[in-house]
Amino acid sequence: MEGEYAWGNREAFMIGYVRDGSSIDTTLKDSLSKAMELHPDRYLVEALPVPVESDSVDLAYTRHGRDFVYGSQRPPNSPGPISIWHLWLT
Repeated sequence: MEGEYAWGNREAFMIGYVRDGSSIDTTLKDSLSKAMELHPDRYLVEALPVPVESDSVDLAYTRHGRDFVYGSQRPPNSPGPISIWHLWLT
């Protein structure tokens, strides 16, 4: 997380193409849980995947802190956390 993606936004969308039958709940959630145990947590996870109820898509959102700043600005002008919407397609 270096602020390279959606650096000017508070929300972003990530689309994953899944060929092995994995899901957000079984794979992404586990991976981010393990990352949260590390110090430092390289993904700055603040909220694990929260599923969006749907019969047709695997969709959830996560929230991550961001430790970069816009140019020379400092808090309270830092970018704040970002919510990432994850859509896994099979």
